[in-house]
Amino acid sequence: PPPFDMQQQPHHHHHQQQQAQIAQVVAHAQQQAQAQSQATAQAQAQQLQQQQQQQQQVQAQAQAQAQQHAEAQRRAQAQAEAQAQAQRQAQAAAQAQRQAQEQAQRQAQQQAHAQAQARAQEEAQR
Repeated sequence: PPPFDMQQQPHHHHHQQQQAQIAQVVAHAQQQAQAQSQATAQAQAQQLQQQQQQQQQVQAQAQAQAQQHAEAQRRAQAQAEAQAQAQRQAQAAAQAQRQAQEQAQRQAQQQAHAQAQARAQEEAQR
C-alpha cells in the first residue's frame, strides 16, 4: 500500500480513525521489516551452510591427500628397506665368494706343497 499521508485524509475524519490507520501502517512496516530480516537471516544461514560444506570438502580433500602422502612415504620406506636388504645380501654373497676363493687358493697351495714333498721323497728314495 502507498505510504500513509496525513494531508490526503479529509479533515472531518476523527482522530481515532487516523490513529487506527497510523497503527495499520506501522504494523505493516513492522511486518515488512520482520519478513526482510527473516529473509536476510535465512540467506545468511544458507551461506553459512554452504561455507561449512565447502570447508568440510576441503578438509576431506586435505585428509585424503595426507593419507596418500603417508602411503607414498610408507611405500618409499619399504622400497628403501628392500634395497638395503638386497645390498646386504649382495655384500654377504661377495664375502662368501671371497672366502671360497681364499679357501681354493689355500687348497691349491697345500696341494702344491704336498706334491713337492712327494717329489722330494721320491728323489730321496732313488
